[in-house]
Amino acid sequence: MQERVTLAIVDLCPSRLDLSLPHQYDALPALPAALPARALPDWGARVLSRHCLCCAPEGPHHLDAFCAHALALLHAHLDAALELGAQPARSPAAVAGTAAALARFSACQRENDRTRRILEVAFDQEYAAAYMEQVLFD
Repeated sequence: MQERVTLAIVDLCPSRLDLSLPHQYDALPALPAALPARALPDWGARVLSRHCLCCAPEGPHHLDAFCAHALALLHAHLDAALELGAQPARSPAAVAGTAAALARFSACQRENDRTRRILEVAFDQEYAAAYMEQVLFD
């Protein structure tokens, strides 16, 4: 059996309802132009940032470029966390906004039929539904 990657996706998954990111992310690396892009499904477009990279790698060179970009995003995320440091307590309204954004993210992820089908093949329909509802996107 030949293994291959048919979809690779990386994003910072914003936790704001307007999908914006803190200003610490303003200088993120550009998306690699050489990768064969794939369109996001409807659910993804509603929760992922403009920095999302969704591609169909066509070999090791594409996987290497994807992984390099994912690593650059991770470094940017870690740098932003260090810059932000400890934050003062947030207002109840701010916490509620973040909770609403995360609930929307989970609800949209549960619409991902491809993940559901893969889990159904690997296990069964009942287990796949429970896993997506209670573990992956609770």
